[in-house]
Amino acid sequence: MSITSVTDELKRLHNLLKQGAITQKEYDAYKKKLLQKNIDIHKNPKSNNVNNPTTNIQYHIHQTKKKERRVGILLFLGIIIFPFLFVWFLFRPGHSGIARVLGILYLLFGIAFVRQDYRNYINRVHGNEVVTNSSSAQPVKLSTFSSLDLETAYSQNTVKADMQFRNKRFIITGMIDSINTDITNTPYVTMASHNLLSGVMAKFKRGQEQKIASLVSGQSIKLDCIGAGDVAKVPMVQNCVIL
Repeated sequence: MSITSVTDELKRLHNLLKQGAITQKEYDAYKKKLLQKNIDIHKNPKSNNVNNPTTNIQYHIHQTKKKERRVGILLFLGIIIFPFLFVWFLFRPGHSGIARVLGILYLLFGIAFVRQDYRNYINRVHGNEVVTNSSSAQPVKLSTFSSLDLETAYSQNTVKADMQFRNKRFIITGMIDSINTDITNTPYVTMASHNLLSGVMAKFKRGQEQKIASLVSGQSIKLDCIGAGDVAKVPMVQNCVIL
C-alpha cells in the first residue's frame, strides 16, 4: 500500500467521521490499522493485499450496518395489538435502543390501562354483590329517599351526590313514568320527573319479570336499589328489587 493510498484512506476516514458514519473510536481504530498495515507492507512487500477486508473501511461499515435489524410492519402491528408478548421481540440482536425504549414505554402504558380497567371491574362487581349477598346477611336498616331527593342532589352537586348514593344501597320511592327494557333486555323504569329532564332511571335485578309486567304508568313504587351515579344529570340506580 503506497503513501498516496494511505493518505486517501485517511481522508476518506476523516470525511466519514465528519458525516457521522463512524464514531471517533472507530476512526482511531481504522487509522491505527491503516498505519500498521502500511508499516507491515514496507517490511514485507509480499504481504501487500489491498483487497484484505480487514483494512477496507467500507467493508467494516457495511458489516456493522448489516447487523442492524429494523422493526417490520408485522412486528409493529403485533406490539400495538398485543404488547405483552411482542415487545420482547425488540430485544433480539440488531434492534436499536430507541426501539426498545419506546416498546417498553408502550408496554407500561398498556399495563397501567389494564390495571385501571380491572379496578373499575372490581368496583362494578362489588356493587352488584351487595344485593346478591343481602339475603344471607343480617337485616340492615336502609335509608329511604324519594326520586326528587336524587334529582335535587345530582342537579346541585354531582360529586357530593355520588359520595352519598353511588355504590350505596338504599330505598327509593316515586311514581312510574314509563316501563322499558334496554339493549341487553334488562327491564327498567323511569320515574316521574320534577323538571324537564328525565326522572330517575331504575334498572331491575333479573327474576322479577312477573312483578314488572304488572306495573303501570302513574303507579307509586318503592324499590331497594344500588346507586349507579348519573348520566347527564339523570340519576341512575341498578339491581333494584320491588318492595
